[in-house]
Amino acid sequence: MKPLLFASYLIVDEAQDYMPYEITELHALTRKNGIMLIGDLGQNLNRANTLQDWNVHGELIGDLSLHELKATYRSTAQIVEVSNEIIGPFAWGNYSLSAETFREGETVEFLHFIENMDEVVLIHILEHAVYKSKYEPVAVIVKDESMIERYHYMIDPYFSVAIQTAGTLPTGTKVVITTPSAVKGLEFEAVVITHFNEYAPTDEDRKLAYVETSRALHQLYMIVERGKSCLVGTVS
Repeated sequence: MKPLLFASYLIVDEAQDYMPYEITELHALTRKNGIMLIGDLGQNLNRANTLQDWNVHGELIGDLSLHELKATYRSTAQIVEVSNEIIGPFAWGNYSLSAETFREGETVEFLHFIENMDEVVLIHILEHAVYKSKYEPVAVIVKDESMIERYHYMIDPYFSVAIQTAGTLPTGTKVVITTPSAVKGLEFEAVVITHFNEYAPTDEDRKLAYVETSRALHQLYMIVERGKSCLVGTVS
């Protein structure tokens, strides 16, 4: 029988998505103090994993040193402000929000539509983002996969559009339709979030919306049904 080999050091990215027992097993395969966990609790989309405190892992593997990184380099200050407002109630008491940003940008745009007229608003946004602002590609993020075909049918007559559900980002297209789980780890020059009023003030929906907003580099558009409330209190 070959002797069991232990890793000198193991780096686990997106560690918030791992169950505590999985982290324990991975730690057992390393030498002492040989594991680094990198993640954002606000981006935990694993519904089976209710992790809200990194110290839980310390109770399991011991000798945990926690370092919070508060600076963000991806999004503009305006986008980060909205993202923080969305995830704030979940983060409060558990971890610190991003506090340092290094780029100013355009105001986050909230656009309203009346019932069954969201197509008009969406196409207007895409025309401005693609043709005037020259953003490419623009991500249209829907809450779940059941909405993808509807939006593909809606956008296809006007723009080259691709569906991204997992893995590699499509190339050579103006618009990408995707979901929160598929978009993790990616970034786009502009992001459009559809039916933002359908996100409830629950931890699960806040994390979905937080992942979506934090994908935007330069511009974020939020489409809200007129008269409906949403997770950002400044929207009228």
